[in-house]
Amino acid sequence: MDQRGCFSVNSMSELDGLPAEARKVIADGRAKLNRLLRANIAFERPKMDVNSLCELISAFFSGICIEANLSPGPQAGPVEKIRDFMQMLRGAQEARRTWEIEGPLMI
Repeated sequence: MDQRGCFSVNSMSELDGLPAEARKVIADGRAKLNRLLRANIAFERPKMDVNSLCELISAFFSGICIEANLSPGPQAGPVEKIRDFMQMLRGAQEARRTWEIEGPLMI
């Protein structure tokens, strides 16, 4: 059987059918992952809000995992999508720095 994506993301739709203890294990694992991700992001000292960045990255990751399940056959370009996403985040970071130095763009 061809399994794609992330187990945690893929099993979200089935959480109601799991025993409370299993749901707790999944929730605890997700909370730990979020704490580690926040720590990793905070270490880079971004100009953007760490919690907002964490939410964006988590949503992007979940979307990549869902796409992996929806697309039969070989995936076209998850590496490129990740690279483009990171480039977008860096661009937003740079735009924020510019705005803080120069102020908002006056049209």
